[in-house]
Parts: sequence; C-alpha cells; structure tokens
Amino acid sequence: MRTHKCFLLHDESGQSLIITATALMCLVGFLALATDVGLLFRDKVNLQKVADAAAIAGAAELNSGNYSAAALASAAQNAITNGVNGTVTITSGTTYHPNSVKVYVTQNEPNHFLELFGQPTTTVGASAVAGVTNGNACMYALDTNPFKGDGITMNGTCNLNIPHCAIYDNAGRNMNGNSGAITASFIGVVGSYSGTGASPTPVTGMVPVPDPMSYWSSPQNAYGAASCQDNPKQKNVTLGAGCYNGLTLNGTALNPGLYVIHGALDLNGVTGTGVTFYIDGTQGGSLGSTDGSNLTAPTLTSSGTCTAVAGCNGILIWDTEVKGKAQQGISFGPHGSTLTGILYFPNASLKFHGDTTTTLNADIIATSYVFDGTINMNNYVLGSSQSPLFLTPTLLE
Repeated sequence: MRTHKCFLLHDESGQSLIITATALMCLVGFLALATDVGLLFRDKVNLQKVADAAAIAGAAELNSGNYSAAALASAAQNAITNGVNGTVTITSGTTYHPNSVKVYVTQNEPNHFLELFGQPTTTVGASAVAGVTNGNACMYALDTNPFKGDGITMNGTCNLNIPHCAIYDNAGRNMNGNSGAITASFIGVVGSYSGTGASPTPVTGMVPVPDPMSYWSSPQNAYGAASCQDNPKQKNVTLGAGCYNGLTLNGTALNPGLYVIHGALDLNGVTGTGVTFYIDGTQGGSLGSTDGSNLTAPTLTSSGTCTAVAGCNGILIWDTEVKGKAQQGISFGPHGSTLTGILYFPNASLKFHGDTTTTLNADIIATSYVFDGTINMNNYVLGSSQSPLFLTPTLLE
C-alpha cells in the first residue's frame, strides 16, 4: 500500500496537460490583449484623421472667425459629433503657433479582454494644430465633381511651364495632346490621371484643397452702385480706374487702379501696369477678349484687400461669373498678349486656347480647365520675387 501511495506522489503523468492548458490560457489572454491594443491603435489612427481634417477646416476659417463651427462641422462629417459619440475640443492658438486652430478629439472605444478586468471602455484621443501659411501652388482646379471627372484636360500641344510651383486638382487630370506637357514642382490629384507628359508624375488620392483666395474681401462695391459709367468705347486714349457698364477699348493706356466691370470686358492692344479688373457676374459682367494687350497686376496694396486707387494686390483679373462645364466655360484665349498677375475665377470653368504669341506670367484659380492649342505659362508669384499670396491651411503640429 505504501509503495502504491509513493508511486502516486511521484507520478508526473498529466502535468503536461496542466502546463499546456495554463499556457493556452495565457496565450489566449495575450491574444485578446493584443486584439484590444490593435483595435485601440486603429481607432487612434482614425481619430487622428478626423482631428487633422477638422484642424485644417478650422484654419481655413481663421480670417472669418468661424473656425470653431468649421472644425465641428468637419468632425461631424467624419462621423464624430461633439457631445453625441465623442468630444471635439477647439482652441485658438498654441504656444509655438499663436495664429492657429487646435483640435482635440476623443471617443470611448469598447474593450474586449480588458472588460473582464472591469474596464469596459478606453478613451482614445488625437490632436492636431493647423494654421494658414503662404502656399507654393500656382494652379488650382477647385471642382470636386467636374464634367467627365477631369479637373484639368490638356489637348493639342499645350505647354504649361511652372517649375517652381505646385498644381492642385480636386478631381482628375487627362492628357489628350500629342506633345503637350506640364512641368511643375508638384502635381496633386484627388482622383486619377491618364496620359503622359506630366513632370513630375502626379500624386493621386490627395485630399481636396479649399480656395486659397477665399479670405479676400470683394471689391464689388468699391465705387458704389450709382457711380458706374457707361462704356466709353475709346481708342488711343488714356483711361482712369472706375466702375464701367462694359469696357470696350482699342489701343488704350490704362491708369493704375481698380476697374469694376458690369458688362462685357473687351480689350485690344491695351496696356496697363498696376491694374485689376473685377468682373461682377451678378451685374452682367463677362470676360470677352484681351488680345494684343500687355497688362500687369498691382504690387502695392496689402494681401487680402482691394482699394479703388491701388487695385487688388497681385490680382489681374477677378471674375465672378458662374460657368459649369469646362467645355462650356469662359473662353480665354488672349492672342499676342502678355498677362502678368493672378487670374481668379472662383465660380467658373476655363477653356484656354491660344498660340505661341501669348505669354501668361500668371497663377490661376478656377473650378476646372480645358487647355487647347499652345499656351506658354510661367508662374507669377515666385517669378516676380513677391511673397506668395495664396494662403493655404496647413498642419503645423
């Protein structure tokens, strides 16, 4: 009997089963913990995207003062509604970036393994800081849903030469020409691109960019509604700035300043330095021809403001016409002209056509573009040694 008892005491059979079961339980525990941590990390990454987008949206409204509402709206659009399924805290400025927007987003995420230890949820947070900085872009296609999905379409032998500036296309880009080319420092496309001839290769999958000139104050009422003059239809004279019910000029020299146009603008052989044309689409303003003209934007006023005497700093043409499809958009083909300044068409598509006699020293903003023929274009802002005028919301922290 004693021998049998001793045998039972020293019998090691079955220990491997106990050890295996214990190890398996530990392994399952670690697996469950790793699952919790992995899911929380995923949630952290997703919240960071929400915070980044909200901060950029808020920064875009810093000048208007509506940065908080813009940031909250962005977060809600990305499935985090403040006080409902998370918290979105917005503050103005940080120690290192006082003119900025800081967004802190938190959300309670469910646990799986940790719930067994009395912690059913974990609060995950992410923060981002964005401000408005001088951008280096020279061409913006703002429409996120243009005709045929193409924000920029290149036909023929069009040549865009802006080596020091970036191009941002909120839709797609299509190269149809036989020998057309785009040369830029960067080409960003939200959608896709087709064809060849772009240098560098466009980066796809970009986040849509906002209008970098939206902070500007409109000069629509710079002269008052009652002070607009009739179309002078002048030849070979010198004309002063003012508000005109149409402007048809031939061989005319323009004095510096702001020209508010309530009818059609048609220029032939016109020269002017320090001039801005504000084409008021709400008053029947429209862009006609600018053939054989040499026109240069002002460089004296402060960024974001326009005055009757000095015009709008850096802006040559500001056209508020509303035009949809690029193929039916504003026809813009100045022959034998040199245009220097920003061409701003925030509500319109542009259909460019031209020849080798046309030179654009310009930065352009429009909803979409179609380029036909040959157009030589150089960047304006950096080429003229000015500080960039395009303000772009940018992540800072």
